Amino acid sequence: MHGILDDNGNILASFVVPMTLVSKKQSIVSDTLSMKRIGSRQAGQRWELETKLFPLNTDANGLFAHMVDKGYTEKFNIIVPQNTGSVANRIILREVGLTVFSGTGTVPFIVSSIVRFGADGPICTVIHIDGANYYVSPSVAMALSGVSVYEYIMGSWVIVSDVVASITPTQLWPVIASAPAGTDTITASLPAAQAADEFLIPAGTMFTVGTNKKLYMAVEDSTAGVPFKIHPNLQSSVTDEPIVYGDTVKMQCFYDTTVISGMQYSDGILMDNGSVKLIEAL
Repeated sequence: MHGILDDNGNILASFVVPMTLVSKKQSIVSDTLSMKRIGSRQAGQRWELETKLFPLNTDANGLFAHMVDKGYTEKFNIIVPQNTGSVANRIILREVGLTVFSGTGTVPFIVSSIVRFGADGPICTVIHIDGANYYVSPSVAMALSGVSVYEYIMGSWVIVSDVVASITPTQLWPVIASAPAGTDTITASLPAAQAADEFLIPAGTMFTVGTNKKLYMAVEDSTAGVPFKIHPNLQSSVTDEPIVYGDTVKMQCFYDTTVISGMQYSDGILMDNGSVKLIEAL
């Protein structure tokens, strides 16, 4: 689930439509008398997201404190919304095999469900379903057995009463990339031990590379060993650095100066700040 994160990585507020994610570059464009277009633009680029937030009630205090604390000059992280077509077409390597056992009824989870193992346990996103096996991201480091499963629904955690989970951690084999700084193409591959595995990063996917917090977009589909175009150009060189391209991609942001640095109530009960604009921190 995409949304604003607090300093501990928990979602404070979820994004809802309408939502706009744009690539911003300083550019000058003019049309000549002969109707030809002449333009130039700077190399610098940042992403800007304008979106509505899901209205909050009893848990609105966290977002209120966050907006006041961060103001317009302090950085924070968000989970980046992904294009629906990219999500539908991607092939992502499994991180954890999660077997869900249902005592009664039908297991309610779908791809993109946010789940928690135990009241204070790890939080993950369902990224793939194969029969009774639910694959989740990020990786859970410890083995768990017979724990209750909670699902994040409409702004709160709800226990799924007839579902318990057992988890056996599996080795994570990340997609890795190598490319020099300044290039507009990179090559993704897998470590030699897993070279036969399959993955696909579709065009339109938002991703990060290595420890660099800069956000990129795949302009072309990427499969193992085939260079693919990205936007913007790579800021710094990478050598066998992991690519993060699932439902947990983060972008470091500032609140835009148009955002209310406080709270706004729509009916005296629900905190609803309307649309907020977030700009990428470079």
